[in-house]
Amino acid sequence: MHELHIQGLTKHFGDFVAVEDVSMTVRPDEVLCLLGPSGCGKTTTLRMIAGLEYATEGAVSFGDHPVTELSARDRNVAMAFQFYALYPDLTVAENLVFPLEAENASAGEKEQRLSEIADILQLGSVLERYPHQLSEGEKQRVAVGRCVIRSPNAFLFDEPLSRLDAKLRDEMRGSIRKILATLDRPTVIVTHDQLEAMTMGDRIAVMRDGKVEQVGRPLDVFERPQNTFVAGFIGTPQMNLIEGSCLSADENTISLSLNGERVTLAADQFEVKPKAGVSVTLGFRPRSVRETSEDGLRFADANVTLTENMGAETLVHCDWNGFAVRMLVPGGAYNEGDRVNLSVALGSLTLFGQDGERLTMKSDLEVA
Repeated sequence: MHELHIQGLTKHFGDFVAVEDVSMTVRPDEVLCLLGPSGCGKTTTLRMIAGLEYATEGAVSFGDHPVTELSARDRNVAMAFQFYALYPDLTVAENLVFPLEAENASAGEKEQRLSEIADILQLGSVLERYPHQLSEGEKQRVAVGRCVIRSPNAFLFDEPLSRLDAKLRDEMRGSIRKILATLDRPTVIVTHDQLEAMTMGDRIAVMRDGKVEQVGRPLDVFERPQNTFVAGFIGTPQMNLIEGSCLSADENTISLSLNGERVTLAADQFEVKPKAGVSVTLGFRPRSVRETSEDGLRFADANVTLTENMGAETLVHCDWNGFAVRMLVPGGAYNEGDRVNLSVALGSLTLFGQDGERLTMKSDLEVA
């Protein structure tokens, strides 16, 4: 099966630029998740791939076959929408096999595919029911099943789990991932839920204001965010971001000032270094914060302002000289008003430059 190629995809609505210069390739065996806040352009991008919106600029192709000028019908893609539109006068079984009519599938093929999809999505007991007799979760599963029962050029999902409760979302993530692993088709999933993106995607494309900020494997995006936006958007709880300035940078060390606290980093870790006098931002995950006075980045005499019980862990919010520092710890032995000494190992820090972009480290190049 062919790869999905997206090149310079751009969409204007009058003077408003909804999507700008989006380029990426999705392999036949790959699931790519478009992740970002509401209004960032991810659904518009998906609709341009499907042919439901014509691109102002750019191209979409499957392998060497351009489809940019083709209608949605002629692109042969299967799409599941956020608001599932089931045929009310057809049973679940009839809804599921309806897309196979256009492929002139034989009765035997229809029966086999129906059995496979119904088994994976646990729809066997409701095949003879009509949509109005189904729960919301069952309707969503039928919509997904109707999409993946086909053999199109690509599968496209627009917020497929957004209308389900938490328990059903957990179940459906695994079910959809199981199906997609067997289809050998490029798949694009739009979501604003980072957990869905992290668990269902082989790669994630993080979008903001119509542009792609970073594309990479889920763990790489989490551990090596390209800029402060991605750093703050990916991860629950969010990464701590502390602003400061560069005091000096030479071949051996990079010295930073964070509200009077001097931090020294080994310069040989970085391919790109900040210049003296420029603003920088240090990022670190709440799980890397510890109550200790050991060497590293220290936050002495921080004030606990809020604690959030997250079950096995507690998120502790602290104020350190006007900076918000969050710490994620087992148990819940902290109270508002406590004074604590915190530190972060230097190896857990991410350094961003004046423009908010991550300063490339040698470890980044080794991963790439």
